[in-house]
Amino acid sequence: MFSDGSNFGETFGFGSMEPMPSLMGDFYREPDDVTRGLSLYSGADDFSCADEFSKHGSFGLYDSNCLLGKGFAGEIGSASSTSRCDRFQDVDQAFPVPEDTFFQLERTTIVVNGASAAQIGNCLLDFLGVEADGKITKVNRTKCTIKAEVRVDGLTCMTKLRIYRQGLGQEHVVEMQRRSGDSLAFQRLFRWASDHISSCTNSQFVDQFVEPNLSNGANIEPPSFLRAPFSDQVADSNASVAPLLDLLESCGDNQRLQAEAVEGLLLAAQEQPHLAVQLCTQETFLIFQNLLQLAHFSIAEPLCRLLCCLCMVPDADSQFTDQQMLKSMIATVWSHAAGQIASEQMAQAVCNTIVRHSAELSHEAKHELASALTERLNEGAPTFGVGAPAPNLTTVHYLQESLQKLSLVEHSQIVQAW
Repeated sequence: MFSDGSNFGETFGFGSMEPMPSLMGDFYREPDDVTRGLSLYSGADDFSCADEFSKHGSFGLYDSNCLLGKGFAGEIGSASSTSRCDRFQDVDQAFPVPEDTFFQLERTTIVVNGASAAQIGNCLLDFLGVEADGKITKVNRTKCTIKAEVRVDGLTCMTKLRIYRQGLGQEHVVEMQRRSGDSLAFQRLFRWASDHISSCTNSQFVDQFVEPNLSNGANIEPPSFLRAPFSDQVADSNASVAPLLDLLESCGDNQRLQAEAVEGLLLAAQEQPHLAVQLCTQETFLIFQNLLQLAHFSIAEPLCRLLCCLCMVPDADSQFTDQQMLKSMIATVWSHAAGQIASEQMAQAVCNTIVRHSAELSHEAKHELASALTERLNEGAPTFGVGAPAPNLTTVHYLQESLQKLSLVEHSQIVQAW
């Protein structure tokens, strides 16, 4: 007579192992499947609309977007006064802090004095796109908001920043919110952004809940760890990367687990050389090649660094000389998924491989690789960080050197044939 829903899938023909489907728009549901990874799990994606309810109060509770199930994610592809390539202009003015009684600024908020909203916004764009080497996914000049994905110390988070006007003068507040990703990465990013803004303007932290006592002159600072406390343990000769590779193969399309597995492989390859040798197999590089096709920032960033690390391992030479692998690596340079530093390291790996093994490549492979390099150079480097200066010429130098090496080898082979 009574049922707990455990046999729902079997009753309706979905299979006994299928989870019970959830209703769209049910914000109080709990996920049926649990994702376990190496870092803290964030459920922000499941409650994207709940944040909008708390911000706008009862008058925005029954917004049409939420009733249609779009939530906040609908803003990403919306056609409004939003452009990924716009910088803030002097005419852009921030909205005042809402006076609604239900509105509260996040604790991760910075007060900025003596600067306009455009100056603050452009400062944040340069910080996120250049200094933090993040991926800026959206800029809204009307709302003075920025959305970006940033990797900090091997951890990735998605953050949204909004500038509000406070008072009558040039006093603004910058509110940072974690939309998804790792909590520790977001806290480190907030401190980093606060220091950056402080170096440009007169700013200070806003903490609405805790009033620090600085009467004794002590400077209260949060604890900071460059590495996890267990990372200095002695290397284990019996250690293996097989569990991480199994996780990559079995996690399917779960990008969070894929990113964490690649981060673990990067850390292992950097700290223990014998683990890097374990990655120099055809099966592993086939997995890497498939991951390069995914245009996802949290995966592409550590993967570029991992391949740059492995290109110096002699046991990986035969894997890097694969034509399809090299073409995938070239296509990743300056892609939207990889930042400026990651693109530079990927170009370095391509250059190192071609310089050392160009003579071993076939004529057809050299021709296709030269065409891919020429196409990448003709397209030009994108602007990392909206409106930021052009990227350094190191990546261009690596690509040009690779192309030149292919041309020289081709010319020498023609001369020898004659």
